[in-house]
Amino acid sequence: MNSTNRTNSTKTASAENTITRSQIWQRAFLAISLMVGVGIFSAGYAKVEQTKARSSVAEPLKTAERPKVLEFYADWCGPCRAYGPVVEGSKARYQGSVDFMRFNVDDPKAQPLANKLGVQGIPATFIFNRSGELINQFAGYVDQAELDEAVSHALK
Repeated sequence: MNSTNRTNSTKTASAENTITRSQIWQRAFLAISLMVGVGIFSAGYAKVEQTKARSSVAEPLKTAERPKVLEFYADWCGPCRAYGPVVEGSKARYQGSVDFMRFNVDDPKAQPLANKLGVQGIPATFIFNRSGELINQFAGYVDQAELDEAVSHALK
């Protein structure tokens, strides 16, 4: 009789665990669904905020007399190391006509500007015209001809 009670209690405990697991899965599904839903709405909000931030970043650039090229990089980044000479080549080619600025994303002083511009990967290049408007941006390595074409467009 004692062994029968153990068997019945095991079946009951197993049934309770099945219900509990089912509830856990339902709650997990609900939580994930909510996170995805909030993420979708947050992404739209983030785009609006990013657009506002970009326009506020451009405010100090509007007083500039020359176009500006802002490049974000990191010393440990292989593509950034390969892209550095390309930027330096354009800088030498457009010396006196365009201001080139390089920002190391690992430097805490560069982080606010990188955040305002929405830098998500490096190397990242932003090109502003004389009016301070963002007219072009690149994510990743860009060859010399493509960068020079974008910079010459900023001079027009």
